[in-house]
Amino acid sequence: MNKLFRNILCLVFVSYYFIPCIAQDSLSVHKLLRQIEDQQLNNDAFFMPGIFPSYVSDKKMYKELRKDNNVFYTAAIGYTLRTLKPRLDSTDQVIADSIMARCERSVIPFKNKKGRETYNFWRTDSAYRLPYLRGMHINKKNMLDDDPDCTSICLLSSNASPSNASEAHAVMQEYANDRHNPTNTTFSRYKSYEAYSTWLGEKLPVVFDICVLSNVLTLVQSYDLKWTKADSASLDLILATLRYKDHITHPAMVAPYYGNTSVILYHLARLMSIKPIPALEQRKAELVNEAAEQLEKSTNELEKMILAIALMKWNSKSLPAGINSDQITKNDLPFFIGNIPSIFSFTIRKALSKKEIGFYYHYCPAYNNVLLLEYQMLKNKNETGYALNGSH
Repeated sequence: MNKLFRNILCLVFVSYYFIPCIAQDSLSVHKLLRQIEDQQLNNDAFFMPGIFPSYVSDKKMYKELRKDNNVFYTAAIGYTLRTLKPRLDSTDQVIADSIMARCERSVIPFKNKKGRETYNFWRTDSAYRLPYLRGMHINKKNMLDDDPDCTSICLLSSNASPSNASEAHAVMQEYANDRHNPTNTTFSRYKSYEAYSTWLGEKLPVVFDICVLSNVLTLVQSYDLKWTKADSASLDLILATLRYKDHITHPAMVAPYYGNTSVILYHLARLMSIKPIPALEQRKAELVNEAAEQLEKSTNELEKMILAIALMKWNSKSLPAGINSDQITKNDLPFFIGNIPSIFSFTIRKALSKKEIGFYYHYCPAYNNVLLLEYQMLKNKNETGYALNGSH
């Protein structure tokens, strides 16, 4: 009788304390997915069908927002949902599938129109309004070269075939730093690395960004592509940046289109979560310590959440007590930056970058919600030991 009584008490305890917690986690994930879906379906005459509304401002606090149709955030949302989907329940998987299907369709106008398996930040099928010039409505077609960042994320988001991923990877080999087209936009200590440029074309010079390089290697690792000379050089450049600590002291110089230490660490953690890269694994403890230090001194809720995601991907226990989700949507930390000085010679670029002249801050409310979803699900994953990654 005593044993039966103890079992009943145990069942009551579990029901009272744990079932509500599980239900609440499930509810918050479902609520976030519904909110993301609503943001994608929100009718607006400016935004293309399926594109998540995003905005740009030349002020960090996101005043004077201007609407922008770009593929970056939509593809990033699609890719993140694809990595999270296996952990969703059946109802939420249906919602995620519908969001991802719209993402797949929406990236088509951004694909290279000459048949290459590459993508552009802005649409390639027609002219678009340049959002950077306040008060000036300049329409332009193909202002930028295609880029490996958008290409990698679009392919990952769309669950592209291995042959398409391999084709895109082959194109990227043509646009690495070399003696025929040497970079003049970075520190002299990095000029010899034959790593990928941020641009897949001749309109713009060779620019290095270690977040972009991380995303290219994420594509390579996810599809088990054969590593090339440019892949190895890109990894070597990332490692050199970590050794010199430029990702901490000069983030806007080594990652001009992301420009923040916490965002750099997030990209590295995402890359490393797919499958181990021995050279990066050797620096894992150091990266965890750096992220923990950044977390300890941060007063920005979005930044703290980004760092927490990175730390959870590294299986660290150095996490904040909680995230104030009400502060996340304010987004005074840009995840992506349009960086005009990045294409200038290093001396000019450094002077302009120091004062953030020519910086344009891109903001997407739905992407903040996807980061919040990833944070919540990784917290749940820590309790179950279930691995979340983007491998195929």
